[in-house]
Amino acid sequence: MKRPAFDIDPTELLFSGDQMKALGEANHSTYVSGDPYPYIAIDNAFSEELLSKVAEETVDVKGDDGSFEGKHEALKTQSTAERLPFYSRNFLYAMNSRPFLQFLERMTGIKGLMPDPYFIGGGLHETKTGG
Repeated sequence: MKRPAFDIDPTELLFSGDQMKALGEANHSTYVSGDPYPYIAIDNAFSEELLSKVAEETVDVKGDDGSFEGKHEALKTQSTAERLPFYSRNFLYAMNSRPFLQFLERMTGIKGLMPDPYFIGGGLHETKTGG
């Protein structure tokens, strides 16, 4: 099995700052050369163990049905980070961490990125069939 791109401890959910900086630098040229705009697709980003834990834990999470009011959003629900189960919530916090932001800064060349500790618009979203 291929090693995941992001070396995050699946138990502690911690990134290595030095590894994340190096990964950002290694992906910079691919990102900036994306056409028609800078972008990148990172296959095998996280371990199957980590993703399986999140999938198992969130399969029965019930979203807040009143979150969206537009006619095209009638079948969409969301669960904010603080409403998610422990492991999944901490995975989102890891994605908001300094090492992950350093990866993004090195990859994109954008300095001074800031986390969103309030997860405005972030969390678990589900759109049901027909939504």
